[in-house]
Amino acid sequence: MMDPNVYIKYNRLQNELTKRFCKDLTLDPDWREIRLKTVMDIGCGPGNTSTYWMDHFFPKIQKLIGVDIDPE
Repeated sequence: MMDPNVYIKYNRLQNELTKRFCKDLTLDPDWREIRLKTVMDIGCGPGNTSTYWMDHFFPKIQKLIGVDIDPE
């Protein structure tokens, strides 16, 4: 499996796609004022991408659960 630090160094594509996805959601009136308390990211890798963008675009989310097949 991949070293999490190496993944973080080279995950620019995943980071950009997540940014675009979150930005698109904020443009949708149904998602603009998200009221969910918990979000789950399946296949999150080390979790840095989802953590950053969820905090940036959806600060009202209270809990982010990350699940990945790689135990590291």
